[in-house]
Amino acid sequence: MKGAILLEPNKLELRDDLNIPEPKSGEVLIRVKACGVCPTDVKKYTGKSSLPKFPFVLGHEASGIIEKVGEDVSEDTFKTGDRVVVGNIITCGHCKNCKDGSLEHVGLGACSNQEIFGVTVDGGFVEYATVPVDLVYKIPDNLSFHEAVLVEPVACCLNGVEKAEIGIQDTVLIIGAGFMGLTCIELAKLKGARVIISDVIDERLEVAKSLGADMVVNPKNEDLNEAILNFNDGELADAIICSVGGKIPISQGIGAMAVGGRLVLLGGTYPPTTVEFDPNEIHYSQSKIIGSVSYTSRGFANSIKLVANNKLSTKVLQSELIGLEQLEQAFHDVLNAKGLRKCVLFD
Repeated sequence: MKGAILLEPNKLELRDDLNIPEPKSGEVLIRVKACGVCPTDVKKYTGKSSLPKFPFVLGHEASGIIEKVGEDVSEDTFKTGDRVVVGNIITCGHCKNCKDGSLEHVGLGACSNQEIFGVTVDGGFVEYATVPVDLVYKIPDNLSFHEAVLVEPVACCLNGVEKAEIGIQDTVLIIGAGFMGLTCIELAKLKGARVIISDVIDERLEVAKSLGADMVVNPKNEDLNEAILNFNDGELADAIICSVGGKIPISQGIGAMAVGGRLVLLGGTYPPTTVEFDPNEIHYSQSKIIGSVSYTSRGFANSIKLVANNKLSTKVLQSELIGLEQLEQAFHDVLNAKGLRKCVLFD
């Protein structure tokens, strides 16, 4: 089979002589039809985030067709020919958070011993991949494979939006107008919120307008808090979602919280940093700072419905369909903030 193998940081090799794996007990073999390109892949590609081994197969947003089922997989559940999308978090089932039900409130990423398809175990930038059956979700016939790969990042966004406790007519500030931030616009609007989005790239702010943002702000050109106050009758934001990490955006988010506000950190920060703030700002305003990573099983299933039922602007959010031979260039495009989500299509 064909596949893209990361030999070491910044060195990707395309191969056409890889062995097709056999599914073990409790696994299915998937003929991969599409696999999304995520900034997390690029962090692994560049070595900014470590991998467990080399060579390694990246790609954690995969969809395809079940080619074969392993032992102990009931054909009443999955069978050859089923169209599926792959969740990527393999939970251990025996840590405290797995046992006490926390995962369905916090997210599957709260498992203490998690493995992640395409992040800690080989992923989907290959023609065939084996995955535990617990990661597999059926998709309806009207959902294309390239749209299905958006389900996982949408589910991560949905988890963050739900943690922000957004209510009707809340004013929500989203910092960062990449894929995650733009998706959060539409999810917040579905909850009846008014949405402000901040980014330093004007082209992305134009996309944000097309997706329903009520106001866009480039903080390089205007004061973010002043813009919020003018828009929101002298009040700051009820909820803030930082879809990008870093000292500056997080500091901006803390400073933009209204009394009782909620700040969700949806984007990771690489390299790690520290953020200084006066704890009295949180104490006296009774605000919350909440981390969000991964998704819940319920949120993943709901995200399939959102994408399949055209509740999100997938044609806007997914900027380009590419072949496997263009994968390395796609990584560099992500590094240079060119386009939004790209997706590798397999024959």
